[in-house]
Amino acid sequence: MLNRFKPTYTHCITILFVVLALSGQVTADQMPYGQGVLWEIKAASGGASGHLFGTMHSIDPKVTTLPEPVKQVFSRARSLTIEILMTKDMPIRMARRMMLPLQQRLDQIIGADLFKRLVAIGQRVGLPVPTLRRLKPWAVSAAISIPPDERAGQAAGLLPLDQVLQHSATKRGIPVFGLETIDEQLNMFDGLPMGDQIKLLRQAIADNARVSQLVNTMKKFYFARDLGGMFRWMRRQSAGQDPRLIQIFEERMINARNLLMAERMVARLRGGRAFVAIGAAHLPGTKGVLSLLARRGYLLSRIY
Repeated sequence: MLNRFKPTYTHCITILFVVLALSGQVTADQMPYGQGVLWEIKAASGGASGHLFGTMHSIDPKVTTLPEPVKQVFSRARSLTIEILMTKDMPIRMARRMMLPLQQRLDQIIGADLFKRLVAIGQRVGLPVPTLRRLKPWAVSAAISIPPDERAGQAAGLLPLDQVLQHSATKRGIPVFGLETIDEQLNMFDGLPMGDQIKLLRQAIADNARVSQLVNTMKKFYFARDLGGMFRWMRRQSAGQDPRLIQIFEERMINARNLLMAERMVARLRGGRAFVAIGAAHLPGTKGVLSLLARRGYLLSRIY
């Protein structure tokens, strides 16, 4: 079963949760650092510095081709830091975490009616019934929330932006660091009560037909470097959704991770000429990584 199910990297889960996770932010018009995806980070003492780049987790060549200002900064970097390092053993480790215990089946957990709707989607995206029965609800939510063009690109061997950067840095011989571990990321989802996982799956099934539209709209904001506009649009999309789930994912997916990443990237910045690349959604807002770094005394300058 593990060999037949090829899990995608957890950045794909961002597509599913991004609307829920961001709806609690301050209004976009008041959002600090709401414009720009590349920032210079300087220590107030005049010590070592680096750059923070907001990425979009996508294999789209328009995303993975670095804009010239970003390319120039990255070419001078002494180190790369990304959310999580990809290793050869990661896919099999992820697959094991995504599977239900042997004595459980997804159709028994979520009921025949919801499973029937899921099977119809699974047929379109290449997830056979035996595989669906073995997956945890949160894992299925992620698997069905990948747009068709992203899925096709992955199958063709295209890498998302994070991995493109990792590959380039490794080729250049500069060290690559991760801000989180795969277990830390998976624990955010595995630790959800089963009832919340089922609610999440219902939402993913309901949104499946428009996932490409959602991601394409996000790309337009990203290419315009308009993170404030992206948040404003996301808030409109989240209208009517379960407020409890919104709060859970705002805390789990964004705020808690922002605190952790801001704390851990300090060591990388101290090394000098650090290039740190994390999802653009983590940059802006009063609880965003840039605000957290500013409160630590760093001086921030928008480059692009």
